[in-house]
Amino acid sequence: MELCQTWTADGVQLSGIVHAPEGEGRLDLGVVLIHGFSSRFYSQVVLGLAGGLARRGALVVAGNNRGHDIGALLRRREGGPLLAGAAWERLEEAPFDIAAWIEVAAAHGCQKVALVGHSLGAAKAALYCAERQDPRVAALAMCSPPRQQGAIRSVDDAMAGEAIASLAPYPVSAQTVRSRQALGDRLQPLELLARIGVPVMALYGERELGPDADAVLDRFTGYGADTAYIPGADHNYTGQEDEVAGALAGWLYGVAMA
Repeated sequence: MELCQTWTADGVQLSGIVHAPEGEGRLDLGVVLIHGFSSRFYSQVVLGLAGGLARRGALVVAGNNRGHDIGALLRRREGGPLLAGAAWERLEEAPFDIAAWIEVAAAHGCQKVALVGHSLGAAKAALYCAERQDPRVAALAMCSPPRQQGAIRSVDDAMAGEAIASLAPYPVSAQTVRSRQALGDRLQPLELLARIGVPVMALYGERELGPDADAVLDRFTGYGADTAYIPGADHNYTGQEDEVAGALAGWLYGVAMA
């Protein structure tokens, strides 16, 4: 596993890792992992999934997107630092980040990749697939994607830099609220599935679904997605990351062989 940095097409520097395949097997698809709201490439869930997929023969790229942590200052090619992090991100810029990490996978010999997004990262990955139609993306796995948009209050342009508590347990800026308002259904995974032309899997932890498990999974199945849930797992798959990686790898092997 090696640390790396990359630049997005709009000139933002991001950090991450490349995890080489382990063992004798080799999956013909690279895997690009996209973390969730306020997470980071070195979070337990991302590192656990990366290690588990690498042990099953995948080259894995896991990098920060500009929504990592609650707040972050990111280097730019031009101008001063970019105020980013989950509290200040503009979600319409997420495709720039995903494209940059796909380029890293391509530089390591991956002609085709699978996007694996967790939580809000799953919605970002679905947005990328629907809007970019990138021929290098062969599959999309959405791990615990958001099931519904939370209530969003209106904000005034003058409030752009203010921190307000409206989307999460943490305060987020008005510009982030406006970004979600502008995206609307374009950030809803189910609304995007009809525009995604690659195999899709939706995976959840049993504990986060509760009694709604069948209904939630049936909605994804109705759009042609494969579905799975991990017994006993929570939203971050705590202690069960390798089990999730096994489920993902099994599905990806099927996609690669199709």
